[in-house]
Amino acid sequence: MHFGPTKTKTSPPMRRRVRWRTMSVLLFVLAVAAVLYPPSFQFLVREALEWEAARHGLDLRIDEVEGSLFEPIRFTGIELHSRSPMAGTEAKVLIARADAEFSWKNLTLRRGMKWFQRLRVDGFEGELRFHAPPAGGLGDAPEFSVEPDAAQRGWLEKFMPSQIEVRRANLKLGRDEEGMRVSGLTFTASGLGAGAIKIEKIEILQPWLRRTFSDVRGTTAMHESKLTVASLALDSDLVVKTFSTDLAGFADGGAKMDYDLVAFGGTIRGELQNHGRIRRHLNFEASGRFSQISVAALGRFCGTKEKTGGTIKDGNFTFQGSPRDLAHATLTLRLDEAVDFQWGERKWTSLAGGAT
Repeated sequence: MHFGPTKTKTSPPMRRRVRWRTMSVLLFVLAVAAVLYPPSFQFLVREALEWEAARHGLDLRIDEVEGSLFEPIRFTGIELHSRSPMAGTEAKVLIARADAEFSWKNLTLRRGMKWFQRLRVDGFEGELRFHAPPAGGLGDAPEFSVEPDAAQRGWLEKFMPSQIEVRRANLKLGRDEEGMRVSGLTFTASGLGAGAIKIEKIEILQPWLRRTFSDVRGTTAMHESKLTVASLALDSDLVVKTFSTDLAGFADGGAKMDYDLVAFGGTIRGELQNHGRIRRHLNFEASGRFSQISVAALGRFCGTKEKTGGTIKDGNFTFQGSPRDLAHATLTLRLDEAVDFQWGERKWTSLAGGAT
C-alpha cells in the first residue's frame, strides 16, 4: 500500500494552453526588447516606412536611420520616387538629412493631438515632371477625372507634422526646356504661429513668359494639412497676398490652390485645380476676377516693347485645358469695363465685352 503524494496528470489541452501562454509572453518580451534596443528599433522604423510607402505606390529608400524610441529620429540619404502614368506626373525627391520628433504618447493614447511633432529637413532636391504618355498607350485613352481618394488623403494627413523646417531646398516643376525653378528655398511653417519663407531665386520658363525673381521673402501659416503663404513680393508690380493649398490633396493629384494677388496696380483673385487628363495632357481648371489693372504695368511685367496704357476696371476669366495644348483649351475672358486701353496698335477709349 502506497501512502505517498498522488501525482496529478496534466491533460493535453492544458499543456497546450500553458505552452501558448509561455510563447506569447516570450514574444511580447522580444517585441518590447526589439523596440527598446536602438539598432533593432532603427531597422523596424526603416522597414515600416518603406513598406507603408510601397503600399501606396511610392518607392522609398533610406540609407541610414539613427535615434531611438526616446529621442528624435534622424534619417540620412532619403530617396522617394513616384510615377502616375494616368495623371502624367513623375515626382522625385532627394533629402540629405531629415530629423523627426514624435510624441508616442499622443499616438498611443489617441488624444486627438498631432503625434508627428516636428520635421527638420536640410538639403532637399525635388522634381515634379509633367509628361504625355506615348501614342497608342494611355495617352489615347478617353479623358478621366481625378476623384478624391479618402484612404490616401487620410494616410498623408496622419504623417503631416505640426511644424516643418526646410533649409537648402531646390525645386523643379515642368520639363527641362520649360516650367518653373525654385532655388535656395528656406522656410518654416507651423500651426502654432507665423513662419517665414525665403527664396534666393525663382525662374519662370515658358514660351510666353520668361522671368527671374530674386531674394523673395514672405510669411507662412499651417492648419492641419493646409499651407498658406502670404506677403510674397515677387516684383514691384506683383505681390502674392495669399496663396494656399491643401498638401493632403496631392495624394490624389487633385490639390486645389487659391490665390489672392496684388498685381499691376490692382487685384487678382481666383483658384486653380487639376481635374485629370484630356487628350494626353493634364486638364487644369482655373477661374478668377481682376480689378483696377494697369495695362502699362502688365505690359512692363510681360516685357513687351509695344506701347501700353489704360486701366481695366473690372473683369473675370475662366480657363479649362492644358497650357501645353492651347488649341483645345477653353479661355473665357470678360471685361466689364476698360478705359483708355492701348496695347500696341490696339486702342479703345472705352471697352466692355467678353470673348471665348
